[in-house]
Amino acid sequence: MATLEEAKRLIAQRDDVDKQIAEQEQILKDNGVDMKTPLVDGEGFPLTNVDIYSVRHARQTLICARNDRQKLTDQIEAMMLELHANARQNVPLARPLAEEEPCAVHRTSNRPFARVDNVLPLSPAEHSGLQDGDHIVQFGSLHAANFANMAQFTNVVQNSIGKKIRVTVLRDGRAQRMELTPQQWSGRGVLGCSVLPLTSSQIV
Repeated sequence: MATLEEAKRLIAQRDDVDKQIAEQEQILKDNGVDMKTPLVDGEGFPLTNVDIYSVRHARQTLICARNDRQKLTDQIEAMMLELHANARQNVPLARPLAEEEPCAVHRTSNRPFARVDNVLPLSPAEHSGLQDGDHIVQFGSLHAANFANMAQFTNVVQNSIGKKIRVTVLRDGRAQRMELTPQQWSGRGVLGCSVLPLTSSQIV
């Protein structure tokens, strides 16, 4: 069974391969050639301004390294899909403070001010229960009445690393409450999702 640690190990291996690729590409660049540049002149003699041995060695190494990188990428993608499937089967994706409830929650209104997008597998956002398309009604202390710009949202997140943020979203016309803990994980950011402000025309 795939594990997150195994996925991280493969990602680290791919990072090492990327470094090797960059080093060999630099050798070609230093010699003013690429993978297809002829190494002989018009009369068939080796170019005098090119380190022929280094270039040939770099080209062969690049071919092998790029093949290795593709294999690692395929393994990583397959493993992440398996981890994602396992997480959906075995981990409760939503940890609501209450079951689905009518729209009456602890605010003067349930007017959303932001939308959740691009929730990444195994991210803090996914584990909290957030889904693409959720409309955020409350995010910690933020709600439609006091929300002015995304800088406020960023400030709440940065001040809550490792701490639970109470979040209320509208999904299919119903309010759902959950807890989100911003933290470092194997992916980018501390949430693992995008949050976009809603324009007045998008608020329904």
